[in-house]
Amino acid sequence: MRVRPFFWILLTVVCVGILAFAATVSVHNAVPMQARIDQVAEVAHASTFVRLHLTDPEGMPIDQASVIPQVSMPAMPMGPQRTSVQALGQGIYLARISFSMSGLWKIDIIAHADGFTPARQSLQLLVT
Repeated sequence: MRVRPFFWILLTVVCVGILAFAATVSVHNAVPMQARIDQVAEVAHASTFVRLHLTDPEGMPIDQASVIPQVSMPAMPMGPQRTSVQALGQGIYLARISFSMSGLWKIDIIAHADGFTPARQSLQLLVT
């Protein structure tokens, strides 16, 4: 029994179509990440600690996240401020921020983790 060329072409087109469809469909959808600022503590003049808690929608802690604090002064342009972030475990991150002068500051904390949409929290702080 001989298969006609039309069926070979049809089979090829169907296979290529299925592969093209599979390549465009995303299997992994990003899950929303929940970020909550638990505590803000000013320990010394011009130095502040911000404690951030990251969880998934079910409340499970997210470890292995990248947390980036961005500090700005709304009243005037300032250069980058010194920041450091330490992961404490169980989805808790501690950001230490040093301010160069007193006044009203805005702190934007952005968290990235694989499989999650980025989370952003903002707060304003008066440094005296």
